Amino acid sequence: MNTTSLEFSDLSFILVRLLREPIYREDKEAWETLRTQQEKVRHYFHQIGQELVLDEAEGYAFVRQLECDGVDRIPRLTQRRPLTYQATLLLACLREEFCRFDTTAPDAIRLVKTRGELQNLVAAFLPETTNQVRDLGKVDTAIQKLSDMGSRIARAVASASVVYSAASGLGRQKPPFGSL
Repeated sequence: MNTTSLEFSDLSFILVRLLREPIYREDKEAWETLRTQQEKVRHYFHQIGQELVLDEAEGYAFVRQLECDGVDRIPRLTQRRPLTYQATLLLACLREEFCRFDTTAPDAIRLVKTRGELQNLVAAFLPETTNQVRDLGKVDTAIQKLSDMGSRIARAVASASVVYSAASGLGRQKPPFGSL
């Protein structure tokens, strides 16, 4: 096989990129290719058990696992990992903070939260115990676990502060709360 003459279509690069990361409207070339080839992209991902989420209003697109009731076998690209109560609570609190941020400061582009502020967000929902140090340790462990899982938002959470770009609507994606 002569590999020097291989040429790949723009669509191939879009498909691979969506498997790795979201595509944003700011990347005009990739965004336009995705929009014009949307049906082909949807068809391709549907065949491998994924669905394309394309939000034109917010300007982002990503793929996620298809969830079909009554279907026994769905191909999975990633493993499902159970989250601790603290990690789930942290993600839910962050989502609420993102929504509050978007409504109170619609022109602002960054939300910055320190690790202590994140701990306070979650601590308000934790059951009262006599060992607050242990409870905060569990929240720190949750921050680290989310970071280790590799999510873009979680990597920001694990740093000393959280910086959220309002242009990126991924933080506003609602998790399936029925599964919390």
